[in-house]
Amino acid sequence: MVTLGSPRRGHVVDQMRPRLLLALDVNALTPGAAIPEGTPRTRSPWAKPWLDFSDSDAGFQMLEMFVVLNAAKYPEYFQELEGMAAGSGVSMQEIMLLNFRQELSTAGGLARSPPDCSDQLLHGSTNGHALLGHNEDNSGDLLNASYFIQADLGGRQWTAFTYAGELSSTAFGFNDAGVAFTLNALFPTNVTVPGIGRNFVSRDLLQAAGVLPAHGVVKPPDWASSYEDGLRRITTARHSAGHNYNLLALPAASLVQYRSGSGPGCTGEGRMELCSSADAEARLRMATVEVGPGGVHDDLEVLKGHSYFHANSYQRLGVEQMHEESSLHRLKRAAEIAVSAPASLLSSLFLSPALKPALHMHQVPQGADSILKLLGDTEDAAYPLYCRGENGIYTLATALFDLQAATMNVYTGNPKAQRLQASFKLPQPPRLGFTTS
Repeated sequence: MVTLGSPRRGHVVDQMRPRLLLALDVNALTPGAAIPEGTPRTRSPWAKPWLDFSDSDAGFQMLEMFVVLNAAKYPEYFQELEGMAAGSGVSMQEIMLLNFRQELSTAGGLARSPPDCSDQLLHGSTNGHALLGHNEDNSGDLLNASYFIQADLGGRQWTAFTYAGELSSTAFGFNDAGVAFTLNALFPTNVTVPGIGRNFVSRDLLQAAGVLPAHGVVKPPDWASSYEDGLRRITTARHSAGHNYNLLALPAASLVQYRSGSGPGCTGEGRMELCSSADAEARLRMATVEVGPGGVHDDLEVLKGHSYFHANSYQRLGVEQMHEESSLHRLKRAAEIAVSAPASLLSSLFLSPALKPALHMHQVPQGADSILKLLGDTEDAAYPLYCRGENGIYTLATALFDLQAATMNVYTGNPKAQRLQASFKLPQPPRLGFTTS
């Protein structure tokens, strides 16, 4: 059992045996910046209301409720957090505040975290062509408190953009089963107390994997794909607050069909032989999922030949939410770039209560360059897509997942300039086979 200890209140911390989260490969996002070791994010001025709240009887009790529920569901991830606390010298109380900040800010009536992140999904008309672009936006105190972690934990190898003191990843990442994702904060008016924290769901998403049956041979559809497992982990968690998950899975190019006998594509007769591989495009999956308090959700698959833009407001799920001016401006600007329609029409559609999903499921952009150009747009000076400190928000990095090239490229500065900071190779999912008679 995990006990939340608070040195600021004189409680004793139940340390258990912390399992240190090993950073196998760490890359600073800001050129020349030092890796933040034990960065005291909770010493920043923005954190004082959260610290004061957790020191109150009501606040500490609420935090403990979240801890007990989430530790019971995800004990291994709490071991990772205890490792962070032990390694950094930051108290478990403060680590918990970082990982439940959105849930506590709404439940406790505190000032919420700033809006962050824009995403453009594209499922191209060419087989195997899919792109996902993501602006990782956040407050200025995180400019030098973010890094990549490559780890081998819980039977999965994964790479994730990570903030100091938080679980991987509250931004974007991928694993060795071919699952990749980006995240957008959403701000429902109410939250479920206690409920599952969004940080724990996104950490769990890094464990998503297709089920490899005994001997690697089963009949379809008895095996669950990595994509479906990712959706399951998202939609079955009873979220406290809200989140937008943009999920994609690489096609299992090594998925092959075996059958007994002869026929087109088979190499032999009367015995088990390798037959032609199933169409890889049929397994290229891409979706955007909106989740609300209590786990209500809406998942929309982005079909071949379509694209979709998402910011920090609910666009499909009927959840009461806080007014988000920045998201409305970014949605409107993305539509202006993507479709040729009068600005007056776009304004009336996007600023109305019934935000029109059809305008987001559009036919353009068509490639990586156009996605990076969109994410680098600054035409709306008050609420640009690429942020340089407007309203206290900065675009820390831009990630571009390219499924055809099987890469995740990360850019710093305006993505239009395509200043590549890091490039990661996306792996293929495990080889799965099935038989037919």
